[in-house]
Amino acid sequence: ADPSGTQARPNGEDGIKVLPNLVASPAGYALTWTDVGEDAATVYLQRLGRDGSLQGKPVKVPTGSDLDLAAAATWNGREYAVAWYHLELRTQMGLRFARFGADGSRVGKESVLHQGFLATGAPGMAFMGDGYGVGWSTFIPRDETSQTLFVRVGAGGEGGRPVTVANAQGRNGGTSLAWNGRHFGMVWEDGITLDDEDVPLGALAFAGVSPTAVVVPRKNLTGRDALSVLPTLAWNGQSYGLGWTRLSSDGADVFFSLANDQGNLTGTPLRLTTHAPGLMPSAVYNGTEFAIAWTHASAEGVHLRLARIDASGRRVGGDVVIR
Repeated sequence: ADPSGTQARPNGEDGIKVLPNLVASPAGYALTWTDVGEDAATVYLQRLGRDGSLQGKPVKVPTGSDLDLAAAATWNGREYAVAWYHLELRTQMGLRFARFGADGSRVGKESVLHQGFLATGAPGMAFMGDGYGVGWSTFIPRDETSQTLFVRVGAGGEGGRPVTVANAQGRNGGTSLAWNGRHFGMVWEDGITLDDEDVPLGALAFAGVSPTAVVVPRKNLTGRDALSVLPTLAWNGQSYGLGWTRLSSDGADVFFSLANDQGNLTGTPLRLTTHAPGLMPSAVYNGTEFAIAWTHASAEGVHLRLARIDASGRRVGGDVVIR
């Protein structure tokens, strides 16, 4: 928003804007989202100043048409990279990749990382110094099983051979990745199923992945007595910070926990929400502490909140109501 208090609109389209993904850079931020219209969906990138002001016009990320959605983005120190799902009406989904300069201009050509699958949940992406890691989950209808996959992407968008990180009965979902200097930590929604009363249950799972193999075996991070979804992962040089939403008969709550480089949770998870639902958390590390933002719903309305957490997993101050 500008200083006058008017709302800044990232584009002039009439579509519904969903699945935002925010990336920080020295100049400010880049925001990607899916714009859903009456008969189309596409992905846009909008640069923002450090104060949130719009910088230039929104850029359409795909070079073609058809349906494009669920973008994940990252900053590599020089430029932005975006991965997203592309669906042609005559084929299955594909996973695509594109780069954009700090000024929002397109760099190089759009590339296809993988083709021919049915995606479940949003992809995750992180930068590793000389390339990227991208993770996603697929569903195989014929036997009702899922796979969670990882692919190493070269600095210019060259996709490698996918690595199968996990197989599961039921549905695996959205992923989140963080690079710890030796391998990627990868978290995903694992084996979502229905109980006898058709209540969805599912855990979050973790694995450590190198560009070519799983190097830390898969393990559950949460129990299956509820539905744990929407994982978000950040690395501070010593520990991961993990955020997620837990859905149960008690409602929807955002939790945060530290984990070591092997994916073992350390300490007691923090419940960040009380007396009101919390959804869609996003965690980052800013060089000194973790921060996690989420959508908070209460009798006063729906707004965004942010909490700060130190390297020991303790909260710093109280919640900040963003808007």
